[in-house]
Amino acid sequence: MNDYTIFTISICLILSLLIGGLAEKRKIGFLWGFLLSFFLSPLIGLIITLCSKKKNNKRFKEEN
Repeated sequence: MNDYTIFTISICLILSLLIGGLAEKRKIGFLWGFLLSFFLSPLIGLIITLCSKKKNNKRFKEEN
């Protein structure tokens, strides 16, 4: 593999991990957010993640 391919895969992996972290706070979850971002594209993964509903954390809100 050449340097360009390794660089592109690395950037895609980093972006997918960031989108997975964002998806962790939504119903889609980390794993699906990461996988969709990595295999489709980070942009499509981000759109799907942002369209997903946020988790309903009633217990967290009641504690604070």
